[in-house]
Amino acid sequence: MMGGARHQSTFDRLGNDPEAWLDLAKKGVQRQLGVDGESAQVAKVLVSEQAIPQYQVGHNDRKIQIQDSLDEAWDARLTVVGSALHGVSVNDCVNNAREAAAAHARFLSDWSLCPSDSTPREREMLREIKRLRKKATGAPGDSV
Repeated sequence: MMGGARHQSTFDRLGNDPEAWLDLAKKGVQRQLGVDGESAQVAKVLVSEQAIPQYQVGHNDRKIQIQDSLDEAWDARLTVVGSALHGVSVNDCVNNAREAAAAHARFLSDWSLCPSDSTPREREMLREIKRLRKKATGAPGDSV
C-alpha cells in the first residue's frame, strides 16, 4: 500500500497509471528492503486516490464536537461509529460498533456497574451516557 494525503504530489505525477505505480513500488522495495523488485513473480496494482481516510490536525476536536452535538440532540441515545471517526480499519469499525452496541444495551437494561472485562472505549461511552442521562433527567448518575 502506498500513497496517502501527504503524498498528493506523487499521485499528481503518476496519476492512474498502474505501470508507473508498479515501477515506483519495485524501486521502493529495492531501496527499503534490498530486494530486487524486478524479480517479483506476481504483482497486482489497483490505484485508488481516496482509498483510506487519514485524519488531519484537529480531527479529535471535531470528533468530540460531533458526538457532543449528537448527544445533546438525541439525549445520548445515538452513537456514531465508523472509519471517519474512530479508526480507519475494518477491525476498528467492527470493534467500535460492538463496543457502542454493548454500551447501549447495558444502558437500556439499566446496567450500573462496569465489569472488569469491559473495554476502555465501553467505559468511556458509559460514563458519557450516564453523565448526559443525569443532566437530562436530574437523576443521580452511577459511578463507572
